[in-house]
Amino acid sequence: SITFIIDRQINFMKNADLGMELSGCVALRSPGGEDSTYSDRLHIYKERLLTYPFIKNVSFASSIPGKPIITSGGVQRVVGPELEGNNIFSMQVDENFLNTFDIRLIAGRNFSDKSGDLPTVILNEAAITTLKFESPEEALNHRLHWQRKEYEVIGIFSNYNHLFLKETFEPIMLYYNPAPKGFITLKIQHEFHDKAMTIAESEMQSLFPNTPFEYNSLEMMYNHQYRSVMQFELLTKYFALLAILIACLGLFALSYYSVQRRIKEMAVRKVFGAGVVDVLMILSQSYVKIALISCALGSCVTFYVMREWLQNFAFAISLGLLDFLIPHAAITFIVMITVTYNCLRTSLINPSDTLKHP
Repeated sequence: SITFIIDRQINFMKNADLGMELSGCVALRSPGGEDSTYSDRLHIYKERLLTYPFIKNVSFASSIPGKPIITSGGVQRVVGPELEGNNIFSMQVDENFLNTFDIRLIAGRNFSDKSGDLPTVILNEAAITTLKFESPEEALNHRLHWQRKEYEVIGIFSNYNHLFLKETFEPIMLYYNPAPKGFITLKIQHEFHDKAMTIAESEMQSLFPNTPFEYNSLEMMYNHQYRSVMQFELLTKYFALLAILIACLGLFALSYYSVQRRIKEMAVRKVFGAGVVDVLMILSQSYVKIALISCALGSCVTFYVMREWLQNFAFAISLGLLDFLIPHAAITFIVMITVTYNCLRTSLINPSDTLKHP
């Protein structure tokens, strides 16, 4: 049951709606060597890549999904209640960040590269709650005080799982920077992936010579966060298989010994009209009872252990009856297969061959 539940939780996390779209996204490290022309060259790099129709979008940001964000304390509303302990995760992003990841804007507007949006921020729903706004609409146009500056809230975007589902929605504040250091994200049509990366590397070398060009699929990077959970699942599978193997060997030996002790009894029953199925049922029913009692006791332990384990995840499956019935049905079936051989062999023996020997 434990292995079954862990597998369900992993599949749930992999298939959950993250509030964003990572398919087709490729992440590059921002080039080094920042100087007075860095921002202009980075902007040219974006413009060149966007001339190719199979490169759907290009964005710059200080962080990307799957990577931790810097925590910023001391964010306060200029007008409103004074807040304490309101840590908000802040990111520098350009105007393409939300569109690149298909993150939904639920109120207000996005950043614009033509409006000089330097003293403005966009908040997610969790940040709205942290700053004690009643609604996204109320937060719009309010000013926030942070790092000795004032920022106007121009938009609200929906919560998304920046880190994997073990963490709850983080309060996130995006503030505009047309060329932040950190990561470049390209959204590419799948069938043109190799061609797009060749072009991206060529353009990078022309604008930022001697810059190492390394890229990773954002989906793979994001799923890498599940590695520890998947390793734990693999470990439990190995232990489960080993336990089943040892149990089957023990059951086989026990059933052989038990059957040998009752072989004459079964012969007498057959003489008085018991059929093969009757003998098989008599010999195997005690093992089925043992299996059912073991499953019942195991269910109690499994429920407690897995309930505690699932509490480590902000987003988790709910334990249901099938989480216990399916594995236990499989275990009972394995028990029946293991003991059936000895029981069936005994039930097929001619009773005269057994009873004529003292």
